[in-house]
Amino acid sequence: MQCIFTTIFGPKENVDMFNTMLQNIYIYGNLGLNTEIVVYTTTEYAERLVGHPVKVLTTSTYDPVDPKLDIFTLGIGALYEKVLYLDIEIMVRGPVQAIFDVCQDDILYTMDRVPYLYPPYDSEPPYIKWGVMLYNTSSTVQSSFPNNLVCDDTGAGFGSLRRQLPA
Repeated sequence: MQCIFTTIFGPKENVDMFNTMLQNIYIYGNLGLNTEIVVYTTTEYAERLVGHPVKVLTTSTYDPVDPKLDIFTLGIGALYEKVLYLDIEIMVRGPVQAIFDVCQDDILYTMDRVPYLYPPYDSEPPYIKWGVMLYNTSSTVQSSFPNNLVCDDTGAGFGSLRRQLPA
């Protein structure tokens, strides 16, 4: 099994954004029976997701630390072989299986590195775009995630979905 994982926190309009993303995934993503969608959100927002074809994991408190990094503490690693994290503003334009098929190694696949766009970060090195992450749930990845994941210019620790997807 594999899953698309996302989070809904912040302004209440994010639930509407998730609904748009979900509709987009079901129209264009061509999901197979081996792919589930898992949403991590507050108990308040979970009530607005009743009836959606997704698994919902809830928390009663919102931790300002990035909740997408809670993936293994939530037990998802034990349920799925591969995880594709998508921010709720990401729109799927084709079959998601092609993305899952890229994940062959014990590394974190992300989108290409992009520079910071706003000061005071102009002088900082490029960062990894965390809005799209793909990884398997091997013990190697779990033991490294997220604390030991660092930006590596050689690509030894990161892949690029953009470069590795079939043309």
